[in-house]
Amino acid sequence: MAAFLAEVERRAYKHAKFAVRDEEAALDIVQDSMLKLAEKYADKPSSELPLLFHRILQNTIHDHFRRTKVRSTWTTLLSALSGKGRDGAKLGPPRRGSQAMIAGCRAPASGLTFCHESSSLAPSGARRRSRLQ
Repeated sequence: MAAFLAEVERRAYKHAKFAVRDEEAALDIVQDSMLKLAEKYADKPSSELPLLFHRILQNTIHDHFRRTKVRSTWTTLLSALSGKGRDGAKLGPPRRGSQAMIAGCRAPASGLTFCHESSSLAPSGARRRSRLQ
């Protein structure tokens, strides 16, 4: 196992670095992949290790992107609620376009949001009815 990991380490790092474009994240990904292989598949024959390791590395890279996406979404949402940007600076008022879009929509009792027929976000049936009238 140790000989296989020493042999594949450099190639795995290059693969992860190319995928995530971040040296520190690539090192973490390779380390996590090696640990998973050693913990869960130590009893497997050495002929199966390359395929297992490659799949574990791919899944760890996908996990990294999933975590990054979730973290980015939550950071954006929380910074919008707090009124501060990522760097801690206070954000200005929303742009006029977003205010107009919010003002042009209404929420009926059904919970669905419909916009005025002149809006580009209006349901297609509403636009057709307005042309017929």
